[in-house]
Amino acid sequence: MTSINEEQSTSDHGFRKRNSISWHQMVCTVCGDRADSKHYGAYACNGCKGFFRRTIWNCRKYFCKHNGQCVVTKEIRIACKACRFTKCMKVGMNPKELHSSRKTGSRKGALWPSEQDSQQVIELSALDSHATALLPNPCFDRSQVDALLMLDRYIFRRIDPLTTVASSSAMSNVTVEIPFLTAFRQPSLVSLRTEILSSSHRVATVSDVIGSFQRKFVLFSDWLNELHDFRMLPDYVQLILAKTYCPTYCWAICAWRTFCTDCPGISYVNGSFFPLQPSLRCLPDIRGVITLFMRNVIGAMKSLKIDEIEYNLLKIISLFNGDSLDLNESEKELIREKRDKYVDILTSYVMSTYSSNSEQDAASRVGELMLLLASFTNLVHLSNDQLASVDALQITRLGELTCEVHRNG
Repeated sequence: MTSINEEQSTSDHGFRKRNSISWHQMVCTVCGDRADSKHYGAYACNGCKGFFRRTIWNCRKYFCKHNGQCVVTKEIRIACKACRFTKCMKVGMNPKELHSSRKTGSRKGALWPSEQDSQQVIELSALDSHATALLPNPCFDRSQVDALLMLDRYIFRRIDPLTTVASSSAMSNVTVEIPFLTAFRQPSLVSLRTEILSSSHRVATVSDVIGSFQRKFVLFSDWLNELHDFRMLPDYVQLILAKTYCPTYCWAICAWRTFCTDCPGISYVNGSFFPLQPSLRCLPDIRGVITLFMRNVIGAMKSLKIDEIEYNLLKIISLFNGDSLDLNESEKELIREKRDKYVDILTSYVMSTYSSNSEQDAASRVGELMLLLASFTNLVHLSNDQLASVDALQITRLGELTCEVHRNG
């Protein structure tokens, strides 16, 4: 018969064990991100779980140009796929566990790998400990990046007819609350497509700040509604991504303009700028966002001498970041696949463009570009309730927006 003390001891042991498991579940052993449970034998976040699964399913092989020395963290885990996969194997993720849960048939038309295929991936990692960044495509196809550039330039050149401007002038001082979905699908309700000025020559007023972000919202909406990979997503996924990504896009536009014009502050699309000099500002910068923006974002862009193709690819990579969104796993996986696609394009572009200097320098550049994305993310979180937030659009508060597209079933 078990005594009360023994029962208490057993209970305490179980409690401690559960607490220990809960503690481990908070950290991905691959990249350090949050992990909810074990995946394929190790505690891993959904991002690393999906990456490991795709690698095994598709029998992908990666090679590192840094001799397997890349650091794998949450912020730059996508910079070197080879090192990330090696880390997955080192922490105990087992390809054979994928077979225990597989179903008969195919996954989206792709056959499940055989045990032999999976073993080849294991042997690749075991035989070459340095096999860890993606090899560049020696015949890099520029058609995709050129199409992105053409889309971006087309969006910026769009101007509403003068008749539309004249007929809408009477409503220019009217503030109307518009549901996000309506505004996103009909952006001309938020702002007219006025000319985007190439320089910023005057200090911004409060009206300039609001007007600039309204105009950027129209650019944002026009861009996403024309972007093929975005339009292929279900409507409700599009809406959730759009709500989440809007502040980042607004900052990205400011960053590129500020980098190109080298004006003494944040460059807006209407010819004004938000000055670095505090005494000239029309709004307070309580959290020091402007200083961080100029140092961490513009400083990094200048140091890297980022080009227009890299800027556009980073913009779209940042869009397809759905790990933290309120979506099911299959929807998140769909978004990750699109993100991986553009990371691969960026990597191939950088490798093809900068490999003449040094392949190691080219691989380092990819990692630095990924760190720049992390700086953008931190900036958006910090400024969420300041002048660059969606509140400035005078539509509704981002946190109060509700999804107006419902899932079927």
